[in-house]
Amino acid sequence: MIKKDKDFSLALCVITKNEENFIGGCIESVIDVVDEIILVDTGSTDSTKEIAFRYGAKVIETVWEDDFSKVKNLALEYVNTDWIIFLDADERLHPEDKNKMLETISKCADNTEAILTKILNYQDVYCSVTGEIHSNYRIFKNKKSLRFVYPIHENLFNIEENRPPITVISDIRIIHLGYISFIANKRQKSKRNISILKRYLEKNPNDFFQNLNIAVEYYRLGDYEKALFHLLRIKEQFSVFNLSASRYLKFLILTYLQLGKYKEAYDIIITAKRFFANVGNFDYYFLEILWYYYQNLFLICIKKIDELIQLIKKGGENDKDIHIFNINSVIGLGEKEFKILKAECYERLKKYKEVLNLFYEVAKEQSDIHFLFANLAQVLVSLYKYDEISRLLDREYLSDIDKAVLIHTYLENRTDNEIEELIESLSNNQLKEYFKCIMFLRKGKWNEAIELAASRIKDDSNTENEEFKFFYYIAFLKLGNISSISEMFKNNKSISVIDTLINKKFINRLESNSIKNVITALKKCNQRDLIESIINNLKYYKDLKVTAETALYLYETYDKLKAIELMIHIVREGYLDYRILYILADHLKRAHEYHEAINLAEAALAINSSYVPTYILLYELYSALSLTQKVDFIIDKFCETYTGIDFNWLIENSSKYI
Repeated sequence: MIKKDKDFSLALCVITKNEENFIGGCIESVIDVVDEIILVDTGSTDSTKEIAFRYGAKVIETVWEDDFSKVKNLALEYVNTDWIIFLDADERLHPEDKNKMLETISKCADNTEAILTKILNYQDVYCSVTGEIHSNYRIFKNKKSLRFVYPIHENLFNIEENRPPITVISDIRIIHLGYISFIANKRQKSKRNISILKRYLEKNPNDFFQNLNIAVEYYRLGDYEKALFHLLRIKEQFSVFNLSASRYLKFLILTYLQLGKYKEAYDIIITAKRFFANVGNFDYYFLEILWYYYQNLFLICIKKIDELIQLIKKGGENDKDIHIFNINSVIGLGEKEFKILKAECYERLKKYKEVLNLFYEVAKEQSDIHFLFANLAQVLVSLYKYDEISRLLDREYLSDIDKAVLIHTYLENRTDNEIEELIESLSNNQLKEYFKCIMFLRKGKWNEAIELAASRIKDDSNTENEEFKFFYYIAFLKLGNISSISEMFKNNKSISVIDTLINKKFINRLESNSIKNVITALKKCNQRDLIESIINNLKYYKDLKVTAETALYLYETYDKLKAIELMIHIVREGYLDYRILYILADHLKRAHEYHEAINLAEAALAINSSYVPTYILLYELYSALSLTQKVDFIIDKFCETYTGIDFNWLIENSSKYI
C-alpha cells in the first residue's frame, strides 16, 4: 500500500532519445508517487515522446550536444515541485522502496539537500560477477544551487558553494537495466560514453573520477589494455579515503585478471583485504573468490563462498558494522549474491540440480530480478524441465525484458513454434520485430528477413539499427547477392567480419570481440554453415592473436573439438598463448600422453608463471610419472610466487577443474 498523504511535492525527471523500450517501465515505477513528470528529449525518432505524453509528461525537446549535465540541468529549469527524483529511461525505482523513499524525504532535516541511493546495475544475462552496485544522488531538493556537473557520469553539486550536496545515506534501490548484455549491445552505450569521456580527458587528463569511468567502459567492451592504461594513469592519486577507492581497486583487480596478470591481482587483493577487514568490508574476500573463479578453480570458489557467508554471519552476531558496498554483484547485498556466484560455479561444473536449488532459494527472497529469471530458465532448459518453464511464463509480473532474455535462452534449445508464441506475446514492437527477423533467418525466409530489416534501417541515426543491417546483409549473402549492397555497410563491424572471414577479403583488420559477436548472432539465427566457414577461414587470417582469442571463445561456447583444431594450427604457426597451451596439455593428459603434455604445460608456465591451474596440471603430470625432483620443483616455484597459499591445500581442494 503506497502512502498518499505526503507533505511535499515530487517530480520525476528523465532525459531520452529513442527509449521506447524503456520509458514506460521507468515512469510506471513512480507514477503513483510523483506530482509531475518532466521529460527532455534529444531527438527521438521512435515512439518515446508519444508514450511519455500518454502518462501526462511535460515533454521538452532540445538538441543533443554530447553533454548529459547540460540536458539534465535543462530539465531542472521546468520543475515546480519541492523534491526531484531523476532517473535514466532504463532505470526503475525498486517496487519495494516507494514508501521507503517517501518516508526518507519526509524525515529529512531542513539543511538536507540530497538522498544517496543505491544503483543496482544488472549487467549480464548469465553472470553475476560482472555487475556492480554503486551509490548516487538521484533524489534531491529543487534548489537553484543544485546542478549537475561533468558531461558524462554526471554528479550533483552545489555550484554556489562549490561542494557536494548535504546528504542523507539511504537503502533506496534503483534498478539499472542498461548494461544487460543484449540491451547494451543494441544501444552501443559504452562506445558513446567513451567518445564523450575521451574529449573530456583531452582537456583534463588527470581527472581521477573520469579516468576511472573510461576504464570501466573499456572493461565492459573487453578492451582490457586500454582499461589498464587509464587505471594506472591515476594510480598515484589513489587514496583509501576517496569515495571511489573501492570501485577503483575492484576494476584494477578485475582488469589484471582479464589480462592474465594473476600475481598482480592477488597482491592487491591480499593487501586490500587486510586493510578493509578492519572496517568490516568484505568486498575483497569476495574478490579473492573471483581470483579463483577466473582461473576455473570452481570447487575452491564454492568452499570459499561458504566460508565467507559464515564470516559475515559471525560479524553480524558480534554486532560488527558490516559493509558490503561496491561488491561485484547484480542482485543486492548479503547472502544472495554469494548464492548466485556459487550457482555459477556449479553450472560450470555441470551440476545443474545444485544450480537449480540455489536459484530457487534466491527467487523466493527476490523474484523480480530479470537476469535471475533468465538464469532459472536456462538451467531448466539444461535439465529438460520445460513444464516448469511454462509455469514461470504464467506469472503476471513478467515484462518484455524477462521474455526477451528467455527468448535468447530458447533460441538454442527449443522449437521455433514455441519461440514464435513467446515473440507474439511481446508488447514492444521493436523487440518483436528484432526477434521476428531472427526467426525469418532461422527458417530460411530470406526475402521476408530483407523486407523487415529494410523497414528498420531507413533511419541511420538510430544505433539500434546496426543489428537489422546485419540481418539484412546475412539474408542477401544467403541469396548469393551481396555485391550490390557491400558498399552501403562498409562501416558495420559485424559485416566487416563476414566480408573478411566468409568472403575471404583479408584486407580488413578485425577485433576478436567483433568475431565473437558475429558467431553469437549467427548461432541465434541458426546459421551454422556460416560459423563453420568462419572457423575454417580463420586458419588463413594472419592476426594469430585474434584467432587465438576466437578459439578460446569457441572452446567455451561452441565446439571444443573444432576449437582444439584451431588451437593446434595456432601453435604450429608459432603463436604461443599460455591458455591455449594449457588446454592442449590438459587434453593430452586425459589421453595419457604425459610427456607431450608436460612439454606444452612447461611452455605455458614459462609464458605466464602466475596461472595457478598450470601448476596443478604439472604437479599431476610429474606425479603420474614419479618425477620426484620435478614435483618438488613445481611446489617450490608455486610457493615463491604465492607465499600466502598452501600448495597442499590447493591440490586437495581443486580435484576437479575445467
